[in-house]
Amino acid sequence: MTKKNKLTKKILLERAKPYHIKDAKQLKKTALIHQLQLAEGYTDCFSKLTNCSIEPCFYRQQCQK
Repeated sequence: MTKKNKLTKKILLERAKPYHIKDAKQLKKTALIHQLQLAEGYTDCFSKLTNCSIEPCFYRQQCQK
């Protein structure tokens, strides 16, 4: 993933706004991604799986590096 496409905390916080995730700003990046995955209806699998084949996934490039 290039620097331009890097998943920053700012990007994650913007994605979290419509879901009203409690204490989103205080969560660490991985915990915030897990909360976003659950809010989006997916399993909170970020950085938990090796050789992941789940697609489409917004977080996959960052997760599987």
